[in-house]
Amino acid sequence: MPERFVQSHIRKLPLFQRLTPGQLAEIANAFQVLRFEPGETVFQQGQPSQGMFVFVSGRGVLAQVGSDGVERPVGAVGENEQVNETALFVDGLENASLRVAEPSIVLFLSRHRLAQVMAHHPDIAATLQGQGSRFPDTPRRLFQGQREDETIIARLRYHWWSMGRRVWLALILAFVSLALGVASQSAALALGMMGLAVIIFGGFILYAYFEWRNDYIIVTDQRVVRVEDTILTFQNVISEIPIGNILEVNTVISPTDPFARIFNYGTVTIRTAGEAGIMKLDFMPRPFELQTMIFQSRDRYREMQAARTRTSIRAELDRSLGQPTGAFAAGSSQPTSATPRQQQNPSLLALILPLQMKFTNAQGETVYRKHWTSWLRHVFLPGLMILAGVILFVVAFLRPDALPGLGAITLPLAFFVMLVGGIWFYIADWDWRNDMYIVGDETITLIHKRPLWLQNQVDKILVSQVDNVESVVSGLFSSLFNVGDVVISLVGAAESSTKVFRSVSNPREVQAEISRRQARARMLREEAEANRQRQLIAEYLSVYHENIAPRLDNAQAQPPSQPPAPPEPPPTHDGTRPPGVPRVRPDEPPQ
Repeated sequence: MPERFVQSHIRKLPLFQRLTPGQLAEIANAFQVLRFEPGETVFQQGQPSQGMFVFVSGRGVLAQVGSDGVERPVGAVGENEQVNETALFVDGLENASLRVAEPSIVLFLSRHRLAQVMAHHPDIAATLQGQGSRFPDTPRRLFQGQREDETIIARLRYHWWSMGRRVWLALILAFVSLALGVASQSAALALGMMGLAVIIFGGFILYAYFEWRNDYIIVTDQRVVRVEDTILTFQNVISEIPIGNILEVNTVISPTDPFARIFNYGTVTIRTAGEAGIMKLDFMPRPFELQTMIFQSRDRYREMQAARTRTSIRAELDRSLGQPTGAFAAGSSQPTSATPRQQQNPSLLALILPLQMKFTNAQGETVYRKHWTSWLRHVFLPGLMILAGVILFVVAFLRPDALPGLGAITLPLAFFVMLVGGIWFYIADWDWRNDMYIVGDETITLIHKRPLWLQNQVDKILVSQVDNVESVVSGLFSSLFNVGDVVISLVGAAESSTKVFRSVSNPREVQAEISRRQARARMLREEAEANRQRQLIAEYLSVYHENIAPRLDNAQAQPPSQPPAPPEPPPTHDGTRPPGVPRVRPDEPPQ
């Protein structure tokens, strides 16, 4: 949609009536143009509020679920009406659902996009603040690794029946304990068994509740994230799929599970181009709504890509025709959090220290090493060998008679042990230090070097080929020291072809770094495609001005030619003209 189309509708809103035409153009660039069909959900009750929606055409119905669990209509939104203006300035939850009743075109302005525009244009912030509007707050982070420009669409937990279905086991154990207490002849033993029954039942319920509460799924405008925590095994798994990589979303309500239809839960399977990128979500409440939500988010993401491309093309046309362009015209991009990191050279101390597990190289790439506990495992035995050699050396000097069996070879033996231990220590430290995982804007490199003439392995993959990123922290030791693995699945690759960052420190941070680089690579690809299209349009326009435009100018400069004389009508049999036919020749006598 042209920018003028958006401006023509938002200038009618009281919020933007005091903006100048230039300021209004900046705000118009922040809007997204969305299309909805009847039955589609714009936003759901209980999800975090995102921003303001303006209906250009069509109609939507607001419905709210009451305390009795019944959904009732509470209002409607029609043409040239807006909803959720407060969401531009206040972070909260939707108190109703908005569903489209007829085909609609809707303009959407997110809270974060408005904050970005106001941050880059303080005059707009001053104008809006002058009429009583409050500056949009920075969006609250709802999960670790959330990006600054990421909008949360929904945060969901598994259905409560996934927790409640296990209660029968606690009931059986509590019943057995109560039965033993009742059957006992001792009052003290009976009282103790009853207390044990209460402890078993209550403890199991608490465990099941916290186990259920620790797991959740987040749907954003950029990706789908699953977070799973297992209390007993101290395992934390975070996996994500970029919204643009989703090819298929399947929803199944098991016909063999009667509770699935009673409580309305099912299995939602998200598929990508790779086998390892499949995300299977069991016990999801209202699974068909989740399926629709994911598809809508993916479609909006693709619409935004197409809109940015159209904006770039329109800006290039305007520039070539000598017309003014907007702030986000060709040659400039919208602000984004996926900016390149400042390049810095690692210091010599950073390269020498064994505990330096992360630094940035001269190319601006983030370099990770394995956790320091992995280094400790590498050097533990050679360190013991060096210590044994030192002790043997000291004993040989201080108390030569303490080792009568060795005699004169004590000192050479101590020196040999220290030499072997030192070489072994150096090789072990070299081996740890040269195993690196390098994350850049275009490539991810896994380097496994072996000392001397042993095999070296350098595995390089494109960031654009990353399909799914998963961080895994498993076990008490790993949880205490925050060490784990980062598993990378590739587009179109089999599950056995996954790439793994093993034993890295803070794997969630590594996962977030890869995700940020992936988002930046996607942005760079979009900019490159837009530049290619702008260049193609510029070449077409250049050919047009060189060849077609001069011909049109010459045609307009020539005087209009005289129209040809009408054909001579056939004469009558006596040589005169038929009645009503005007004369053509001047010498022809009048009738």
